[in-house]
Amino acid sequence: MKKLLLLFVLTAVNLSVGAQTTMSYAYDEGGNIIKRIEGTIDQGLNIDSLFLKTQMVGKYKFVLGPSPTTGIIKGYVENYSGEGVVTAVNVSNGQNAQVHFDSGKFSIDLFNLLDGIYVMHLYIIEGNKVSTNNNLKIIKKSN
Repeated sequence: MKKLLLLFVLTAVNLSVGAQTTMSYAYDEGGNIIKRIEGTIDQGLNIDSLFLKTQMVGKYKFVLGPSPTTGIIKGYVENYSGEGVVTAVNVSNGQNAQVHFDSGKFSIDLFNLLDGIYVMHLYIIEGNKVSTNNNLKIIKKSN
């Protein structure tokens, strides 16, 4: 009986762990959720998927987060290992931060910038072609 009970508990634990799915959401320009995406898109960013933002840039998925943030925004371009530029611009005062990346992954620091809404511009550079996104918004707030 004890073996049967132990087998039941181990099976229940295994099913509950295996059944967890990472969720992320795609947002429109106004910050409204327009699509729920199931699966793992974190790629080692260590950000809760509820705080990730995604957007298609040409044939690539642009993923970043968290939003809201208190400073560091991490992100990547899915299935892309080339170079690009990410710029964050405060919509109310024009303050900005910019970073060049060359591995498809990036990190940009907004810690010393004022709180507010930042528009994230991504430029993917493939040879002579540059693809850009449609102004993804991130909220920066104090601790």
